[in-house]
Amino acid sequence: MIPNNETFDNTFPFTPHFSTAPGFRMHYVDEGKGRPVVLLHGEPTWGYLFRQIIPRLSQNYRVIVPDHMGFGKSETPQDRDYIVQAHVDNLEALLLELDLRDITLVMHDWGGPIGGGFALRHIERIDRLVVTNTLLPLGLPAEQELMARNAAESAWFQWMTKLHQSGTMETVLSEFGTIVLSLMKTLQGFERSDVITPAWIRAYNMPFASPEECVGAISFPRSIVDGSARFETGNAQAIADLRRKPAMMIVGMHDRAALPKYTIPLFEAGFPGAPIYQLYQAGHFLYEDEPDAIAALIEQFAQSS
Repeated sequence: MIPNNETFDNTFPFTPHFSTAPGFRMHYVDEGKGRPVVLLHGEPTWGYLFRQIIPRLSQNYRVIVPDHMGFGKSETPQDRDYIVQAHVDNLEALLLELDLRDITLVMHDWGGPIGGGFALRHIERIDRLVVTNTLLPLGLPAEQELMARNAAESAWFQWMTKLHQSGTMETVLSEFGTIVLSLMKTLQGFERSDVITPAWIRAYNMPFASPEECVGAISFPRSIVDGSARFETGNAQAIADLRRKPAMMIVGMHDRAALPKYTIPLFEAGFPGAPIYQLYQAGHFLYEDEPDAIAALIEQFAQSS
């Protein structure tokens, strides 16, 4: 776990906040005032991924950035289940404690299934949705097939499948802190190598300093390759209500993990006619590649009627 006041050479200067409502010490950023914008990270990142858009968005909005259990500055309890529904429970506990309403929910990677689960439970608190290199499981007819194709073709999940089949997944991923850069760059993808600095490397390595701290990072990919992943898709009424919410997709087209040729059709099926912005200079970690463009799109969308 990262020390509370670690700023990584002032690249992450935000005041740390903590909640124990989820049953462990959950870290979140809370910057600015106004209608809430909640930014949800995935694997193997944490709130640091959004460091370049937080200052801009917080000029006009209250920006909340939680670290999921086992990631970033949040605790990694050893007696907890790290399935998706548990992360939805954690997010629900935090956002209800903060009593956030009219939320613009911005989701990346595993933040999609986690944020989508919260949105289906609390439609009345959601104003609009921003989907970035992820998917919102809605139980649509083609969903399982497209997700299976993505897992079969994705460089990230191909590698994870090989580890799982050889019985070495936990051993290899228990060393996540030493391999996270190579995994992010080669198997998932971002285009701007100039962002990689000693502080950047420390920021993404530090959450996984010991095997015990890697349990969350192991659980997500393992659930896909062993077939145990269960996404929260809600009931028919909740799904219908969610699909009526304003939604926008932003896609880094060089994604090697959540392949755009599958995530875009899934989004189109769920939100017909919703705007889709394709960033051709960005990969899976598009916030590292095109933060200014993404912040501008979110601002424009959040202000629209």
